[in-house]
Amino acid sequence: MLSAKPADKNHPYGHGKIEFFSAGFEGALIIGAAVGIFFAGMNQILDPKDLPNLEEGLLFLVLAGIGNLALGIVLIQVGKRTKSIVLEADGKHLLTDVFTSGAVLIGLLLVYFTGWLRLDGIIACIAGANIVFWALNLCGRRPVV
Repeated sequence: MLSAKPADKNHPYGHGKIEFFSAGFEGALIIGAAVGIFFAGMNQILDPKDLPNLEEGLLFLVLAGIGNLALGIVLIQVGKRTKSIVLEADGKHLLTDVFTSGAVLIGLLLVYFTGWLRLDGIIACIAGANIVFWALNLCGRRPVV
């Protein structure tokens, strides 16, 4: 809403630059979440615990992934059409969730079928690294691959 305000005496070129701050802030929040996921994954690797309600969790993961995919694509398209980097950032954030959900789904299915609980932690650490990669892209930084 702030970026849509017209130019005024204190902002002769408008308020559009606030979108850069918003995208950077969103990227920082995503990195914070990724660090939390990584540490939770390390705990599961070092001290594996059972995964309760795994079947229900897998179902919700699939449903959330489908919803995030649809909404992410729409937000990116609308963001490009309206030249809103905030909408594009939100769409990329949701697509990050889709990629992460896909990796976690594969990992949890492997845990379900093999019973190897440490694999959950390994997948979480990989997902955390993937989220950091996408968050850096969101913030306009190109990570070294």
